[in-house]
Amino acid sequence: MTFLHSLLATAFSAGKKQDFRLFQERAAELGSRNITVNSVLPGTVETERQEVLTPEQREMFVQMTPLTRIGQPDDIADVGRLSVQR
Repeated sequence: MTFLHSLLATAFSAGKKQDFRLFQERAAELGSRNITVNSVLPGTVETERQEVLTPEQREMFVQMTPLTRIGQPDDIADVGRLSVQR
C-alpha cells in the first residue's frame, strides 16, 4: 500500500465513520418520537467524476472497497428504494 493509498483510505474511513455516527445520533434522538432515520453511505460509485481517474487511481479505489469493485448507481438506487418502501 502506498502512502497516498493509505492517506486516502484513512480520510475515507474517517469521513464514513463521522457520517455513520451522525445518523446513529439522529436515530437515537428521534426514535422516541417514532421517527426512523435511514442512511445510505456508499463508497466510490461509477459517475462522470470517475472518468478522469487513471487506471492506477481506479485500481486504488477498487482495492479500498470490501467488494473490490467500484459501485454502480443502480446499487445505491436499489438500496434507496428498499429503505423508502418500508
